[in-house]
Amino acid sequence: MQTFTDEYLASEVTTERMIRATKDVESMGTFPHDWKSRLIELRAYIVTCQECTQGQDDLYYSKLKAYSKEFENSVMMARNAASDEGAPLFLSVHLERR
Repeated sequence: MQTFTDEYLASEVTTERMIRATKDVESMGTFPHDWKSRLIELRAYIVTCQECTQGQDDLYYSKLKAYSKEFENSVMMARNAASDEGAPLFLSVHLERR
């Protein structure tokens, strides 16, 4: 169950928009669970705003710009988190010369 923090858009996110957002995020690669959930939420907002906007002077258009930028930044951070998660563990050994 996806939760939405934007109360204004939450009621506008339909099942179809949610499915589209999920497929869009899944097509981008594998992300840690928390990041995937956040990316799906942001993508659902973007899809909703794209479909509901009436022009450049309405609230949907303003939210679309803001959420698009946030989505781009979040994708970069999620990719970094995914690569950190799969990074090999390095151990260090202290060497002394005698």
